[in-house]
Amino acid sequence: MAKEFGATHTVNAGKSDPEASIRELTDGRGVDYAFEVIGNPKVIAQAYASLKRAGKCVVVGAPPFGSELTVPSFYGSAQFHHDMPRLIDLLHGGAAEARSTGHAEVQGWWTSTARWTRWKRARSRGV
Repeated sequence: MAKEFGATHTVNAGKSDPEASIRELTDGRGVDYAFEVIGNPKVIAQAYASLKRAGKCVVVGAPPFGSELTVPSFYGSAQFHHDMPRLIDLLHGGAAEARSTGHAEVQGWWTSTARWTRWKRARSRGV
Protein backbone atom coordinates (compact mmCIF):
# COMPACT_ATOMS: atom_id res chain seq x y z
CA MET A 1 0.00 0.00 0.00
CA ALA A 2 2.80 2.46 0.85
CA LYS A 3 4.33 2.07 -2.61
CA GLU A 4 0.95 2.86 -4.17
CA PHE A 5 1.22 6.26 -2.45
CA GLY A 6 4.75 6.92 -3.67
CA ALA A 7 7.06 5.22 -1.15
CA THR A 8 10.36 4.28 -2.77
CA HIS A 9 11.22 1.71 -0.08
CA THR A 10 9.27 -0.21 2.53
CA VAL A 11 10.28 -2.12 5.66
CA ASN A 12 8.31 -5.05 7.02
CA ALA A 13 8.80 -5.07 10.81
CA GLY A 14 7.56 -8.69 10.87
CA LYS A 15 10.51 -9.81 8.73
CA SER A 16 13.39 -7.60 9.90
CA ASP A 17 14.46 -5.11 12.55
CA PRO A 18 12.93 -1.81 11.36
CA GLU A 19 15.63 0.45 12.76
CA ALA A 20 18.46 -1.65 11.32
CA SER A 21 16.71 -1.90 7.95
CA ILE A 22 16.15 1.86 7.80
CA ARG A 23 19.77 2.56 8.74
CA GLU A 24 20.89 0.17 5.99
CA LEU A 25 18.64 1.84 3.39
CA THR A 26 19.93 5.31 4.35
CA ASP A 27 23.65 4.46 4.61
CA GLY A 28 23.43 4.81 8.40
CA ARG A 29 21.94 8.32 8.37
CA GLY A 30 18.29 7.65 9.20
CA VAL A 31 15.16 9.24 7.79
CA ASP A 32 13.99 12.84 7.58
CA TYR A 33 10.47 11.95 8.73
CA ALA A 34 9.03 8.95 10.56
CA PHE A 35 5.29 8.55 11.06
CA GLU A 36 3.70 6.35 13.71
CA VAL A 37 -0.04 5.99 13.27
CA ILE A 38 -1.13 2.98 15.35
CA GLY A 39 -0.38 4.16 18.89
CA ASN A 40 2.05 1.41 19.84
CA PRO A 41 4.77 2.68 22.26
CA LYS A 42 7.31 0.20 20.85
CA VAL A 43 6.66 1.44 17.31
CA ILE A 44 6.86 5.07 18.45
CA ALA A 45 10.32 4.36 19.92
CA GLN A 46 11.35 2.61 16.69
CA ALA A 47 10.18 5.57 14.61
CA TYR A 48 12.10 7.95 16.86
CA ALA A 49 15.23 5.78 16.71
CA SER A 50 15.12 5.71 12.90
CA LEU A 51 15.51 9.49 12.54
CA LYS A 52 18.55 11.23 11.19
CA ARG A 53 19.89 14.32 12.95
CA ALA A 54 17.16 17.00 12.86
CA GLY A 55 14.62 14.43 11.66
CA LYS A 56 10.97 14.71 12.68
CA CYS A 57 8.94 11.96 14.34
CA VAL A 58 5.22 12.46 13.80
CA VAL A 59 3.06 10.47 16.22
CA VAL A 60 -0.55 10.27 15.08
CA GLY A 61 -1.64 7.19 17.01
CA ALA A 62 -2.61 7.48 20.66
CA PRO A 63 -1.07 4.84 22.93
CA PRO A 64 -3.34 3.15 25.47
CA PHE A 65 -3.92 5.12 28.66
CA GLY A 66 -1.10 4.49 31.13
CA SER A 67 1.43 3.48 28.47
CA GLU A 68 4.99 4.60 28.95
CA LEU A 69 7.55 5.49 26.33
CA THR A 70 11.27 5.92 26.79
CA VAL A 71 13.30 7.81 24.22
CA PRO A 72 16.86 9.10 24.42
CA SER A 73 17.13 12.61 25.80
CA PHE A 74 19.03 15.16 23.77
CA TYR A 75 18.67 18.78 22.76
CA GLY A 76 17.94 17.93 19.13
CA SER A 77 19.61 19.74 16.30
CA ALA A 78 19.60 23.16 17.93
CA GLN A 79 22.88 24.86 18.73
CA PHE A 80 22.46 25.54 22.44
CA HIS A 81 25.29 28.10 22.78
CA HIS A 82 23.99 30.04 19.78
CA ASP A 83 20.22 29.64 20.21
CA MET A 84 19.73 30.25 23.94
CA PRO A 85 21.33 33.72 24.08
CA ARG A 86 19.22 34.70 21.06
CA LEU A 87 16.04 33.41 22.70
CA ILE A 88 16.87 35.25 25.92
CA ASP A 89 17.56 38.43 23.94
CA LEU A 90 14.17 38.12 22.23
CA LEU A 91 12.55 37.63 25.61
CA HIS A 92 14.17 40.73 27.12
CA GLY A 93 13.42 43.54 24.72
CA GLY A 94 13.91 41.91 21.37
CA ALA A 95 10.19 41.67 20.64
CA ALA A 96 10.30 44.62 18.21
CA GLU A 97 13.10 42.94 16.29
CA ALA A 98 11.13 39.71 16.29
CA ARG A 99 8.15 41.48 14.71
CA SER A 100 10.31 43.16 12.06
CA THR A 101 11.99 39.89 11.08
CA GLY A 102 8.77 37.88 11.07
CA HIS A 103 9.73 35.74 14.05
CA ALA A 104 7.21 34.92 16.77
CA GLU A 105 6.86 37.25 19.71
CA VAL A 106 7.59 35.38 22.91
CA GLN A 107 5.73 37.53 25.44
CA GLY A 108 2.53 35.86 26.62
CA TRP A 109 3.72 32.29 26.12
CA TRP A 110 3.37 31.61 29.85
CA THR A 111 0.99 32.54 32.59
CA SER A 112 3.37 32.63 35.56
CA THR A 113 6.95 32.00 36.57
CA ALA A 114 8.58 30.10 39.41
CA ARG A 115 12.08 29.88 40.87
CA TRP A 116 14.01 26.84 39.72
CA THR A 117 14.48 25.77 43.35
CA ARG A 118 10.69 25.46 43.70
CA TRP A 119 10.02 23.50 40.52
CA LYS A 120 8.23 20.60 42.25
CA ARG A 121 5.64 22.92 43.79
CA ALA A 122 5.27 24.88 40.56
CA ARG A 123 4.82 21.71 38.58
CA SER A 124 2.07 20.52 40.91
CA ARG A 125 0.27 23.82 40.20
CA GLY A 126 0.65 23.25 36.47
CA VAL A 127 3.12 26.09 35.94
